[in-house]
Amino acid sequence: MQAHPGSRELLTAMALTLHEQVIPELDGASQHAARVVANLCRVLAREAELGVEAREQTRVELQAILATDAPFPDLLRTLDDHLQNLPPDAEPDDRIIDVMRADVERRLTIARPSYLT
Repeated sequence: MQAHPGSRELLTAMALTLHEQVIPELDGASQHAARVVANLCRVLAREAELGVEAREQTRVELQAILATDAPFPDLLRTLDDHLQNLPPDAEPDDRIIDVMRADVERRLTIARPSYLT
């Protein structure tokens, strides 16, 4: 029995088809638009592969720092409130900076991995 391809595989195939077969046949604005769509397919493929795990890792890290088991959106609001209420000359806790940095790196791995190299 063969499983159907998942969204990651389908999006990767779409990007490859656009890159190898469609884009070379176009020029100007149409070629640019097809490149943008191919890139979006690659981003969505990485999101399908890595997005849930990346978000979960950030959720776990924030829950540990903020000492709450609140859902992700509430954690972000709590973090935002905490940062906004810091005195102007205060630095955030190093653990918060580390979590924020790791979250940005995980999101960049999905959105634009070349930024990390």
